[in-house]
Amino acid sequence: MKKLVGIIGHFGYGKNLVNGQTIKTKIIADELSRFYGNGSVITIDTAKGIKGIVSLFFETRRLMKQCKNIIILPSYKGIVFFSFVLYFWRLFYKTKLHYVVIGGWLIEYMAKKPYLSFFLKKLDVIFTENTIMAEKLKKRGFQKIIYLPNCKKITISNKKIQCLNKPYKLCIFSRISKIKGIDDAIKVISEINTKANSIIYLLDIYGPVESSFNEEFFHSVKRNEKYVSYNGIAKYGEASKILSRYDFLLFPTKYLGEGIPGTIIDAYAAGTPVIFSKWEHWQDILIDGKTGIGYEFGKVDKLRNVLWDLKIDLEEYRKMSSRCICEAKKYHSEFVLKKLINEIGRA
Repeated sequence: MKKLVGIIGHFGYGKNLVNGQTIKTKIIADELSRFYGNGSVITIDTAKGIKGIVSLFFETRRLMKQCKNIIILPSYKGIVFFSFVLYFWRLFYKTKLHYVVIGGWLIEYMAKKPYLSFFLKKLDVIFTENTIMAEKLKKRGFQKIIYLPNCKKITISNKKIQCLNKPYKLCIFSRISKIKGIDDAIKVISEINTKANSIIYLLDIYGPVESSFNEEFFHSVKRNEKYVSYNGIAKYGEASKILSRYDFLLFPTKYLGEGIPGTIIDAYAAGTPVIFSKWEHWQDILIDGKTGIGYEFGKVDKLRNVLWDLKIDLEEYRKMSSRCICEAKKYHSEFVLKKLINEIGRA
């Protein structure tokens, strides 16, 4: 008797991984197991990386032999390998293949590797995190494209804002790297507080620090320790609770290909508005002036202007917080993953 679903993704079993890829993979696996019942979903963990490439080739065969449906959630490092492997084993096994894209990088990546389109078009369904990618894939001749935004198993806040006073409390929940704009955020906070000759903003930072950025980051935090602190890696599932303590989530990304960041979903669930850089797909999740305040992508001076000119009364802030909580419901995993379940079908 075949299992209903096999999932190939970065689970990181035995490790405390909190990156977006791992979190989304686990959320989908947990939600499908909950819906279909224990034992209906089996998995392959790709966290073994290049060292496990041979075993992954044969594990994929085993999964296709055992399952009616296969879901893959690779990063850009794995999509070439798995699209080819699935194409190869599909010659022997009639398994329905679903690709859940993580982030917004696929179109740009396909431009660098044109042959990838051939293999991806052999898949049955591609689920994209954003509407722009969905439209671009359709224009390239892809047939079955479904918009499936990022999602989380979230607890909606009942946040009650009693006051909104300086210093404003900001936080960053992110992978800590230069591409995420962390250094820009620290620089701007420092400049504003220095210029005002008082502490206008306090910034707390959470997330795993990339090794290439480690020395520079901690040096910068140390130099600005009066108003910037690093609080380590939050426990899985604790993000919304922590974010509810802050006035704003700061999302100063310099990566144009962001998808639907899970940290913004957590901020919504916490009722915490977002100050954000307008990456390519920002309009799929954020409403400028309603759930946050946006500025021109990659422009540090625009971030500086937003923070320097920030004047928001308590009633306006309460409206933004309420709108965030309302929007959060759209990204609850039980709601979003109905589209995936409809494609998989019943047991």
